[in-house]
Amino acid sequence: MSPITELVLQSTWETVVMVFFSTLFAILLGFPLGIFLFVTSPRGIAPKIIPYQLISRIVNVLRSFPFVILMIVLFPLSRVVLGMAIGTEATIIPLSIAAAPFIARLTETALNEVDKGVIQVAVLATSRFVTATSGSVPT
Repeated sequence: MSPITELVLQSTWETVVMVFFSTLFAILLGFPLGIFLFVTSPRGIAPKIIPYQLISRIVNVLRSFPFVILMIVLFPLSRVVLGMAIGTEATIIPLSIAAAPFIARLTETALNEVDKGVIQVAVLATSRFVTATSGSVPT
């Protein structure tokens, strides 16, 4: 195999690893954040205006930040966590942090599209399940 082919295969593999792990960590960060935004929104299940506005503004700021600048700002974090600021592994941290707000907002938007009646039924069913498994009689 030629050296160029080996270099292309190695670079392709590094890209796949970066994308996979950054997507995984972005989902692990963004999905719960999106659920929190939905639940605490003014139309949510448990409205909490101050936490909602704080997290919503942070998400909006991070979404509007250019990735190159965010990556440079997060180099010290990569260095502290992994001991390096450049490389395949070090790039996963800024990619994850940059993608998490997009996933959070996407999750919140998707949950906002769910019919309010369906959410009320799910909450009621969950409360009855919790009551039934705790040994008390549901009301």
